[in-house]
Amino acid sequence: MPCPYIFYCSQTHHFLSFLEKRVRLGTSYHLTITLPETKAKAKIDEYSALFKIDRSATIRSRNKKRIPPVDLLVLQNRNLQNANLVTLVFLFHLDESFFKTFPEAYKVSKKGSQVLNEMFGLERKENFISFFDKTQKLAVKSYIDKKLVPAYTIAKLEIPSRLRGKYENYSSHQWVVRLHKDFIKGKIEKINKLFEKARNIPKEYRDEDQPKIYSRIERELSFLEKLYPSFGVQHDVGVIKNVIFKKNKKAHPTFIFNFTHPPFKLIKPYSHDSFEDLIKIKK
Repeated sequence: MPCPYIFYCSQTHHFLSFLEKRVRLGTSYHLTITLPETKAKAKIDEYSALFKIDRSATIRSRNKKRIPPVDLLVLQNRNLQNANLVTLVFLFHLDESFFKTFPEAYKVSKKGSQVLNEMFGLERKENFISFFDKTQKLAVKSYIDKKLVPAYTIAKLEIPSRLRGKYENYSSHQWVVRLHKDFIKGKIEKINKLFEKARNIPKEYRDEDQPKIYSRIERELSFLEKLYPSFGVQHDVGVIKNVIFKKNKKAHPTFIFNFTHPPFKLIKPYSHDSFEDLIKIKK
């Protein structure tokens, strides 16, 4: 019988939806590990035992003040699978009494990390990070151009009035997925370089070659539309497009800038029953 607190995700959208939901339910700290596929199953088994992830709901609730409940998100999307990598994100639901005892651990990850290492008796010390620590945000990485790059993070933002009530509670602020600042910077630089390349084509070849580069730019912009549809990501995609538009509109009057966004929707997350089911899903 699969553990109800381990979520095996082959699609980034499902993984991020689980992450949003678990953080809204009270996750305070996380431990993120990306490792080779051949080592992932052993790490899942080892740390599941250390963190007692297989405890029943009753025991999790009863012992919450002494041992925090832990969930595990396992991600192997297509990009990670092509690199034979797996990402593990352990989520720790710390009771309010924890932060009353160690108030500095609320925003200072180093202190909370020390306590968690001692609490679970870890011989090999791990770097646990607080979701409230603005200096060390969770970075969900993707394998792009033969290297791991940060793509998503998660932050607490004010929900626009048009979207209030569409999330799972009606709070004016909510934990939502956003694009990582390095991802935003990289996309802006990449698309601006394509526009520059199109602008520098000699006039005699421009009619033939410029549309090819414009087609590449359209694919890049279309890719942004398919990213995880939280309002935080939609906002960041809008920022990317506005920066690109202001820089290139005058020099490329024939290029049509499309500023549409997919409608907001809640993703219904799906997870596989086991690690074996996950790693064979795309093979």
